[in-house]
Amino acid sequence: MAIGSSPAPAAARAAAAGASAVLLYGRGAALPAGGLGLDESLPVPVVAIPTAAARAVLVRIARRQPVAIALRASADADNAGWDRVASFSSSGLAFDGRVKPDLVAPGVGLATSDPGANPDGSPRFATVNGTSAAAATVAGAAALLAQARPSLGGSALSGLLVGNGKTLQGEPVTAQGAGLVDVGSAAAGELAASPGTLALGRSSGAGWRVKASFTVTNLSTRTLRLSLAVRTQDEGAAAVDFSLHPSRIRLEQGKSVLVRLGAITASAPSGSTTTDGAIVVAVAGGGGIRVPWAIAFGASDVDLIPGATLSSKSFAASDTKPALLAVDAGRVLSVGGHPEVRPLSRLDIVLWRADGTQVGVLARLRDVLPGRVTFGLTGRGPDGQLLQPGDYVVRVVGYPMEPGPPSRRRLPFTLQPPS
Repeated sequence: MAIGSSPAPAAARAAAAGASAVLLYGRGAALPAGGLGLDESLPVPVVAIPTAAARAVLVRIARRQPVAIALRASADADNAGWDRVASFSSSGLAFDGRVKPDLVAPGVGLATSDPGANPDGSPRFATVNGTSAAAATVAGAAALLAQARPSLGGSALSGLLVGNGKTLQGEPVTAQGAGLVDVGSAAAGELAASPGTLALGRSSGAGWRVKASFTVTNLSTRTLRLSLAVRTQDEGAAAVDFSLHPSRIRLEQGKSVLVRLGAITASAPSGSTTTDGAIVVAVAGGGGIRVPWAIAFGASDVDLIPGATLSSKSFAASDTKPALLAVDAGRVLSVGGHPEVRPLSRLDIVLWRADGTQVGVLARLRDVLPGRVTFGLTGRGPDGQLLQPGDYVVRVVGYPMEPGPPSRRRLPFTLQPPS
């Protein structure tokens, strides 16, 4: 069967039906065995085979030709996904343009204990796959770091973990963040940045400018001499020039300093590929931290309310049969061949009279993911009182997550006298 959602239920049904083995193929079938939700009560092997072999098998089956597959004894194999970001891990920028994830951690073929015990009473072990396993690994690293540095608060511990991530070669910042979690380096770290990653937003073209800042704190027991520089990892759709102040710092024990970053798009974008990199804060004598950043490209004034309709343009007040206002909020765009979610930071439903005077806000939603939202217009105002019959306008206003103009829709209607 092809890999899609968890194959465990289908595999269990196949075994119950008398299958001698379960064969997996397709994207994700290269994941190590384990983490499939299968326990020892299922007495059949579950094996991944190459997609080409699977297709050949399916062709023969369709032609009613015999198919034979030989399975050899299990053996250990290298993890082909080591030091690579897994295909099931999300990538891209957060809704506010911030780099995500902050860190990555092992999440493919991760060895772990398994509930229960073997028939002989010995502990049972398995492998698991998934971002939940990677998140648990980072949580464990954070717990170890808190034990090693008990005097530090949550912000400092987070800054140490992110700033001391190990860069994975060949992976973009938008997929790995600061890199692979390294609790040993974090435990010995002398600096922390807050925030640990920067949100620089979306460049609309040549001449676009942005400013950002972050704080660097000396967590060591000595005075540090620091040098700062901006490093670009992936050039992306356009050249970007940076300014950084200060670029050299003498930072005493326990002190913090605010670092200001400026960026300007120096050329017209060619495409929409994200530019990314990190601000490197180096300590004289060795050590330092990295603060990842990324700049997306594309229009920031995309219409984020592609549709809004009223079920009736003339209706009487009713608490049981309201007129329905359907709003298509947010967008899912294709950028560089990848889907990009454009949510709304805020969606306002505002009622106005036809003469241009505002009645008030009927509804307000925050952090709205793309989709259809439906509201009921009962003929009551924001204060809950019945409105006077007459002509009104409902205005739908959607505010983007990133800086840019709001999207608007205007729908007039008539409120009839009660019958």
